[in-house]
Amino acid sequence: MNSVDDLEGFYDAVLANDKGMVPLAFLGSQDQLMSAFYNETKTVHNYITAGNSNAGLLAGGVIIKGNGTAYVSRTFVAADDPEFNKYMPDDDRSKTEPHWEYGVARRFYEKGYVSEDILNTTDARADFMAGKAASFLGSTDIYSSIATEFSESLPDAELGMVRVTNLDEPHQIGTTFQAWNFACIPVTCKNPDRVMKFYDWVFSSQANNDLFELGVEGVHWNAVGDNGYEASTNPATGNTYNFPGYLLTWNPTMTRQSASTPEAVLADIEKCTDQTYFYKEITAGFSFDSSAVKTEAALISDVVSMKTALGNGMVADYDAAIAELDQKLLAAGWEAYAAEYERQFNEYLKDHPYEGQ
Repeated sequence: MNSVDDLEGFYDAVLANDKGMVPLAFLGSQDQLMSAFYNETKTVHNYITAGNSNAGLLAGGVIIKGNGTAYVSRTFVAADDPEFNKYMPDDDRSKTEPHWEYGVARRFYEKGYVSEDILNTTDARADFMAGKAASFLGSTDIYSSIATEFSESLPDAELGMVRVTNLDEPHQIGTTFQAWNFACIPVTCKNPDRVMKFYDWVFSSQANNDLFELGVEGVHWNAVGDNGYEASTNPATGNTYNFPGYLLTWNPTMTRQSASTPEAVLADIEKCTDQTYFYKEITAGFSFDSSAVKTEAALISDVVSMKTALGNGMVADYDAAIAELDQKLLAAGWEAYAAEYERQFNEYLKDHPYEGQ
C-alpha cells in the first residue's frame, strides 16, 4: 500500500473479511479524524499562513497579510470568513471547499472504518497489538519500538506502513521550534543537581545513551554498523527491551535505528531531522494573554468542545453543525476574543516580524 486510497481499499477488505475487527483504532477523545488523513500539501507563503488552536487561540485561524499585519478569522472554520478566505492561496482546496476535511471524517465514520464508540477508545496502539484493530495512527520516529512489540504480540502477522503526511516536498511540517517538556525537573525536586548529573551522564557517551535506550549490548541488542542495531531477546527472561526513548534518551547525534527498519521509513526519519521539511508557524514565540477576555474565553471553550464529535465524523449534517457553531461562538463573545488576540499579535509582530522559513 502506497497511498491513503490504497488504505481505504484495505479497510473495505477488513470489513468484508474480518468480522469483528475494527479497521482503524483511533483516539477520538484526543485527536480529530478530519485531520488525520488526506493532508493537503501546505503552500507556505511569507505573507500568509493559517493556524488554529496554537498560542491560546480557541477557534478559527490566523493569517499574516501582505502588509505584515495579522487577521483572526471570525468563523470556526477559518476559510468560511470572507476576509480570511481572500488571502488564502488559490491552490488551497479549503478556499473553495472549506468543509472538505469534515466530509472525509464523515465518510470514515459512516463506512465503519472506526469504532462507533470512537470517543471512548483509550489506547489505539494496544487495540492494534491485541489484534482488535487492523491499523492505528503512529509516527515514523517510533517505528522500531512498534515493530518490536508487533513481532512479539502478533508473530504470524505482517506489519505494513502507509505515510499520510507529505514528505516529498519541503516545508510540510509546522513547528514552533520549541522543545517539549518530557524531560524536566519539577520545582519540588530536593536534589536537582543529582538529576542533572544523571542527565549529563546519559548524554556523555554513546555507550551510556545506548544502555538506557537499547538495554545491555550483547543481551538486548547488538550493534550494526556505526548507527544501527539489531534487537534480541534476553535469554534469561524471554523478553525484549523496549524503552520509550522520547521520554529521555533521544538525541540527534546518538539515536540508533533498527537494522530491520525498511529503507522508506529510514528515509522519512532522516527527513524529520532536516529543517528543510519544516516550516515555522506564524505564532511561534507569541503568547496570548487572555485576562482581558477571560469570561469570553471560558464560554468559547465550552462551545468549541462540540468539535470533538464533529471532527470525528459523528455528525451527519456537518455543514449545518458548523453554521450552528459559528452562531454559538458569536453569542459566547468570539468577536471580542478574536479582536483582542489580533491586537496583541499585531503588537508582537512590530518587534518580531514573521520572516517565513
